[in-house]
Amino acid sequence: MLLRKAVFGALLAVYCLLGPSTDAYAQSGDLVVRIEVQPIETLRLADFDPVRPAASPVVFRVFLTAGTQTRPLRIEVDVESESFGFLGTASLDLGAVSAAQTVMLTNQDFDTYELGDAGNLVIELATERGLLPPDDYYFILRVIDLATGGEVGTDTGVITTTNSGTQIELVGPGTPLDQEPDLIPTPYPIFQWFSDATRFNFSLYEVQPGQSSAEDIVASLPVFEQSNVAPGTFVYPNAAEELVSGRRYAWQIDAISTTSSGDERFPSEMRWFVVEDIDNPLSEEDDGTELPSVQLRVEPQEAIVATSETAFFEASVQDMNDIPIYDRVPVWTVVPDHMGSIDENGVFTAGPQSGVAAVVATIGDSEDYAAVEILDRAEDGDRAVADEPDIQVLSPVDGQIILEPEPTFAWLFSGPDSSSVSSFLLSVRKGGDSFETSIPIWENELAGSSMPYPPDEELLDAGATYFVRVAALDSAKTPVAESRPVAFTLEREDKLSYELQGELESARAEGRDSTLVRVLIQAGTDFVDPTLLDALEGIGATLELVEGPWIQISIAYSALSALADLDLVDLVTMPSPHEYLAAPEIASGERPLILSSVKGIAAGDSRFAPVDVAVFEFGFDPAAIQALLPEANLRFYSFRADERIEGSGSADSRHASAVVQALGEHLPPNATVHLVNFDTEPEFHHALDYVVHELGVSVITCSVSWANAYDHYDGSSYFSRRIAQLLGTKTPLVAAAGNFAESHWQAQYGDSDSDGIHDFDPFAEMLEVKLTNGRFYNFLLSWNDWGGDPRVDLDIELYNAAGELLLDRRGRPYASRSVQGPTEYAQPVERVRAFRPIYPGTRSYYVKVFRKRGTPDPAARGTEFELYVSPPPEGSTPGPVALSSLASGLATTDSRSVIPVGANELTHSSQGPTNDGRIRPDFSADGTVEFGEGRIRGTSFAAPRVAAAMALIVSRHPGWSVEEAYDYLRRFAVQPDGTPGKNARFGWGQVDMDALVEAITQ
Repeated sequence: MLLRKAVFGALLAVYCLLGPSTDAYAQSGDLVVRIEVQPIETLRLADFDPVRPAASPVVFRVFLTAGTQTRPLRIEVDVESESFGFLGTASLDLGAVSAAQTVMLTNQDFDTYELGDAGNLVIELATERGLLPPDDYYFILRVIDLATGGEVGTDTGVITTTNSGTQIELVGPGTPLDQEPDLIPTPYPIFQWFSDATRFNFSLYEVQPGQSSAEDIVASLPVFEQSNVAPGTFVYPNAAEELVSGRRYAWQIDAISTTSSGDERFPSEMRWFVVEDIDNPLSEEDDGTELPSVQLRVEPQEAIVATSETAFFEASVQDMNDIPIYDRVPVWTVVPDHMGSIDENGVFTAGPQSGVAAVVATIGDSEDYAAVEILDRAEDGDRAVADEPDIQVLSPVDGQIILEPEPTFAWLFSGPDSSSVSSFLLSVRKGGDSFETSIPIWENELAGSSMPYPPDEELLDAGATYFVRVAALDSAKTPVAESRPVAFTLEREDKLSYELQGELESARAEGRDSTLVRVLIQAGTDFVDPTLLDALEGIGATLELVEGPWIQISIAYSALSALADLDLVDLVTMPSPHEYLAAPEIASGERPLILSSVKGIAAGDSRFAPVDVAVFEFGFDPAAIQALLPEANLRFYSFRADERIEGSGSADSRHASAVVQALGEHLPPNATVHLVNFDTEPEFHHALDYVVHELGVSVITCSVSWANAYDHYDGSSYFSRRIAQLLGTKTPLVAAAGNFAESHWQAQYGDSDSDGIHDFDPFAEMLEVKLTNGRFYNFLLSWNDWGGDPRVDLDIELYNAAGELLLDRRGRPYASRSVQGPTEYAQPVERVRAFRPIYPGTRSYYVKVFRKRGTPDPAARGTEFELYVSPPPEGSTPGPVALSSLASGLATTDSRSVIPVGANELTHSSQGPTNDGRIRPDFSADGTVEFGEGRIRGTSFAAPRVAAAMALIVSRHPGWSVEEAYDYLRRFAVQPDGTPGKNARFGWGQVDMDALVEAITQ
């Protein structure tokens, strides 16, 4: 009976839930009934709990407003199916409803169910698959007057469920896991599948020794994953981590379907394959002698051509001492081979299909490649498709409104023979109706396919129209091809961060001006002027949250200019990227035992008071958390604007599950665990206020942060001061210290040759970092010019080993060039978000920190800057600075209630002191969590272990203050190196959990 009640509750919910997405009103006489519903695609039986109906998701609401009389009422819902007929009725007696009384109900409130014969059949079908069958359903809502037996209100609707995505058929490559894996001949396979869903995520795993089931394989972290891929086909990107010959890989597709609990993933089966080790014809001489290793470089590294068009590529060859070699000829290939062909001279001819291909040059075991984007001729109608040479200006595009006065120009040359081109002439003109009638500003002759704005030329004027044209010159300086002139206009939006300017330019170029974007506004004071809120409403912004000086809004790209013009706005930025204070490491390990109670503490032990512990993360998988803590009292809260408890993606929930696993090792058995998620810093403050003052939690643990600086890492910002204020002296927040000891550079700005560029060491102006293709890196630069009136203006740019400024596909540099100043961007921060290395493997990239021209000399003002790169690079010159590497605004908060925790066994664990001289972290603990065949490490998992220790202390001594609990915990801290006192590496030392448990249970 419980199962049937649960199933019919589910049926009732989906019928109401999948009705019209707008509000439906039914009125009879003087009584009004309103139903609020939301559309979904799939509903699981597991979404509904007949024993605890309040635990079921709220999927619909009914609002009833009584008329002018008091009367007893009952609500009934009859449900019919197009395929099955009458399914049953759900009802609820409301009792006497007073005149003018308003009643709100949800699916959690119905308590009486009567099933029809068709309902029994639907239950059997739903029980077999765990899903309600797809169908057209009709529901009839009635309000009955129990005194007369007559209907006084009614409403009817029809819905359709599809269960899209629950059936996925993989086509290839690979075989099912119960068969021998296929051999495939390319490290850049094309993955294909069939499904009726429209949203998909792709995951690729390297299969470790001993793994033979999907459960074992997915326990490891994927080598590559991509969200929101197009239906049916996914080409493995040539910029992703290269697949290694001889190794096994398995892939899987997740179809994303909307359910009553939000978006849910439906994973496909897995298929696996082995990348074949193909003998290269030039790997050995005819006599079998192995050729010496060489270095290869394909130029250009990126190209864009139309279908059936050609492009020329060259491969420079050097020995391992960088001496050119002229008698070695590479073998050229195209991957995938159906995308085009390339001859022995490097002339690539695109095939008839648009897409992305790799042009690969190979000599022996050395290889390099270039990425080619092939456009359909219909998409590329402005380009020349004949065999004549052609130049296209890629950036800026014609008619573009650019947002910085020193743009970077980029172009593409293509044609049957590029060897005749020795240089390019870039011409910029101002005013007029055309290039010919405008006034010449400057010209510059150079090699290559891009050029930063010349430092000795005058800056562009806001509002003026400019033209740019590029000519290809032969050795006699005669033009062999000229681009079509491109017109552009400068618009100054200095209050917008550089990355937001880039998003605005992209939205304009793609015709997405009306698309909404979430942004954070910062006002000049700790409190927002109410007139600013009125002004935001006037430009069409949707207010989401106000927290101190921060305002979180959604706004159309087209309104960003009006937003930046508001006088009370200091700066506008995108929400900061998430930082997980952990890093994966593949290793052997046993599946951990999750403790439901601490040894020596029995459930119901009267010596231990109930304790409330809050876990702050970006997202959760409730089912996974329940499996980790099956006996705990769990409560979930989302403070995100979209209320997605799972966060922004699977990375959020996977990290949170590992944190909860570490917490569960010593969690008191009488603990209630409050799992709280958020996305932005204002949402974090809002969540903190709620759990402290509304829930009254005893201990908080937080193992996430943002790639952002709020002050000079000294706790002086509103972000940190507000945390201290909210916590007071009664609620400890145990925070991960961070994993930045091997990815932090801090220095006094120095410019020995006065060229405006910081000297990272006496022999190199730029920082060399080794980055791996397939990963995403954040670069965060800040300096000590806080207070809302920055005078120093530093910028950051990324370069390749050839000294070329790196550009994205739109020709915009990988850089951050916000304009600092009291009336511009009012924070000394620059950020490059989610840079993905563009070359295969692990290679050297270069970071330039420099002064914007025309601004005060940072060296003369004694400027000190800090640079963080996350995740840590695989090497750097000069090396990182471990001291004072606390990048988290939590870890630097000046409050005894904030307890930063390091990982005692990890060299990348962030170290103190803070920049105002406080010794942090406070404690250290084990920072490793093992799962299946893998392990994940970081201060993320040290913090919840210390939080569990604090929870034990608070539970045993509920009247103690934070100070008393802290001092008691110090008794069980042991310095790993044996030195006395507190230091900037381990704090007071590693917490001995066994000794603490033994002492506290006596």
